Amino acid sequence: LAKLKSDPIIGKMKMTEVDHGIRISTNTTWRSWGEEINILQAPVKGPEFEYQVKSIPKVKMTLLDYGKNLENVNLIEKTIASFA
Repeated sequence: LAKLKSDPIIGKMKMTEVDHGIRISTNTTWRSWGEEINILQAPVKGPEFEYQVKSIPKVKMTLLDYGKNLENVNLIEKTIASFA
């Protein structure tokens, strides 16, 4: 959590620790009404972990996100990979 908060973009988002992971909530922008990003951690073997990153719109009626959720997932994956 501390490493994600140190990122200049992700660090500005609201983060909450949940069972086996982190929930990140983005604010409303001109591109979206905001997203919920869930990062779940599962042990693989030994000291290794596997992460599942999922980004969904806050507004359930959203039909088109203009690639914002994919952008969120790519940003989180890139940030997590930089800490490995």
